[in-house]
Amino acid sequence: TTRSVAPTAQVAQRREADAKPIQVGLLGIGTVGSGTFSVLQRNQEEIRRRAGRGIEITMVADLDVVRAREIVGPSVRVVADAIRTYQLPHVVLDPVMVATSGDRLIAAETQAVLVRELFPRVTVVTPNLDEAAWLLGHPIPDAAALEAAARGLRDLGAQAVLVKGGHLPGDQVTDLLW
Repeated sequence: TTRSVAPTAQVAQRREADAKPIQVGLLGIGTVGSGTFSVLQRNQEEIRRRAGRGIEITMVADLDVVRAREIVGPSVRVVADAIRTYQLPHVVLDPVMVATSGDRLIAAETQAVLVRELFPRVTVVTPNLDEAAWLLGHPIPDAAALEAAARGLRDLGAQAVLVKGGHLPGDQVTDLLW
């Protein structure tokens, strides 16, 4: 019988690679992203037990770099523009800005950065009615106003806009792709 034995250096390299943590990047550290970050941080031992190694969050891409750094700490690289950095060809931007309750989830300054930096770089923007109204600075009262709203969002730099009209009055749900 013939037996193949890997050289000691190769075995050592393989063991070293297997011991390294899985490197993870997060896109966005807003409402969902900060929760994901916290869950990953809290559950390192369980992840290590199940995956055989831990997770190292090495990068977060977020518009609000200052706030993201406060959440993730100095050891995680925070970048403001993952779309350009990673040359992502097709990106859908769902600007989660307004809660179902009507409460705003981001600051006006962050909204301005979102429009200025992301709208021109994404394939389609998909705001709901409240988010579209906040972006435009005026309410969208009915389905007849959707086209003007979508056109106004395109004028802010978006390539395409899908205004989700689920909160319009009436029994029919009207979405508009522009």
